[in-house]
Amino acid sequence: ELARASGNRVLLIIMNSINDLLQESRYLPYYIPDAPKRAWDRHAEILHAFEAKNPQAARQAMIEHLKDVESDLEASKVRVLDKSAPRER
Repeated sequence: ELARASGNRVLLIIMNSINDLLQESRYLPYYIPDAPKRAWDRHAEILHAFEAKNPQAARQAMIEHLKDVESDLEASKVRVLDKSAPRER
């Protein structure tokens, strides 16, 4: 919805195009402690900046969120391969 609300048609097309790929990877961070809460908090930061019409803050919050996601996805690959690792919920 944020892509649609941004009014950026290119972003909307890209997000719609990769949505299936994103769906497949969304469960992986649940193997990382605190990842779901961190993602929720980052999404709230992005939304608040967007609502405040502060593109610079929204951009920075999105960059930080993407860094977190990248880190969590890398860490989750290791934990998924280690079958003995407990799954966080």
